[in-house]
Amino acid sequence: MGCTREDKEYVVCPPAQILHWIGVRSKMRMLGLGQPKFVPPLNNAMAIETGSNILGELTIFTIGISLILLEFTRQRTIRKNMIVIEHRGKGWKMR
Repeated sequence: MGCTREDKEYVVCPPAQILHWIGVRSKMRMLGLGQPKFVPPLNNAMAIETGSNILGELTIFTIGISLILLEFTRQRTIRKNMIVIEHRGKGWKMR
């Protein structure tokens, strides 16, 4: 399954172009050169490479955050179950 031209143009390239636009504008502002009126877009090869890097990092970040949230909810569930077990044990008297 290959990557089609539409995938590259509509999925991969726009995040790269946006990141490039923000990067150029912020660098110009930090250097005190003012805001550029026009930011030249990246060429196709650079946009595809940068966009694929962004999407790959976003995927890894999303998986990592999902695992952290899953572990957090698992630990919270275990803690709630332990509290319920402790409260049940206090009410019972063994003879």
